This record gives sequence, structure tokens and C-alpha cells, in this order.
Amino acid sequence: MDQIIYVAVMVVTGLLFYWITLPFTFTIRRRIVIKAPADRIFRQVNDLRNWEKWSPWHSIDPNQKITYSDPDSGQGAWYTWESTNKNVDKGKLTLEEVQENHLIKIRLEFEKWGTSHAVMRFNDKKKEGYEVIWSMDSKMNAFSKLFGPFMRMNLGSMFQKGLNGIKKESRRKKRQ
Repeated sequence: MDQIIYVAVMVVTGLLFYWITLPFTFTIRRRIVIKAPADRIFRQVNDLRNWEKWSPWHSIDPNQKITYSDPDSGQGAWYTWESTNKNVDKGKLTLEEVQENHLIKIRLEFEKWGTSHAVMRFNDKKKEGYEVIWSMDSKMNAFSKLFGPFMRMNLGSMFQKGLNGIKKESRRKKRQ
């Protein structure tokens, strides 16, 4: 019986130590290089209606209700979404800062998960094309930091899927 208690205490102590060492923030960064004109790549992100073509969250629930601002592109543009799918939920995305063909800062307000910020950077790689970097820095509370490693993995794969979608849409012959 003493051995069982000892093992249980060691396991709990190990888990507590693991939890204490976890950071209260996490960062996700994914990148892709696209051979297409800069304005065509940039427009995929700057024009919010284009997100329906490449955003991985739109494909999770293509029937979500979306409302766009007028205008629906450029600094200050936003859209709200509402879904019965718990992985999509409800919220608002706003383009907080837009620097033509260089940078878009995004504010994400989730009804259940709070607010996060993401950045899309567009870098000219000359002959290689344009590099698009999608990043997010987020803070977590004491409980949610347990899920940080899983969130990084899941969101990272979603970011890469979105970047692949931007590449596909940007390389279409017909301009949007």
C-alpha cells in the first residue's frame, strides 16, 4: 500500500512540476513561398470575402453565418461568424492594420475563448516568389496552459492548411 501511495505522489508531483514549467504564452509561426504577383497574394488576405476560399475554419462549417463590414477589405474591415460547430463557434475577425503587400495585423475575438492577435507578413523573395508568414502569439490562463502544446500543434496545422489554400487561390490563372 505504501508503494502505491509513493507512486501516486510521484506521478502527481511530476504532473505538477510539468504544469508549473509550462509557459503562459504560445507562439505559432508557419510560412510558405508562393510564385504569384504580390497584389494577388495580398488580396487573398486583405479581401475578407476571399477567406471563404482558403480559410480552414470555413471548410469545417461551410454553412456558418457570416456578416461582412462595408467595405470588406482594408484596415478596419471585419466579419463576424456564427456556427453551431463547437470547433468554429462564434466571433469577429478585424483587420487592425494593413500595409499594402507587406503586413496585415488581425484581431480575433472568440465568444468562448477570448481575444487573440495574428499577423500575416508578405516578404519579396525575388525569383523565388513571395513568402507569406502567418503567426499568432497568445496568452493562456493557468488551466488552459495545460493544453498549450496541443493548441500549438492543432493551430499550426490549420495555419499551414490556410497558407496552402492562399497559394492555390493566388496561383489561379483567373484573377479574383
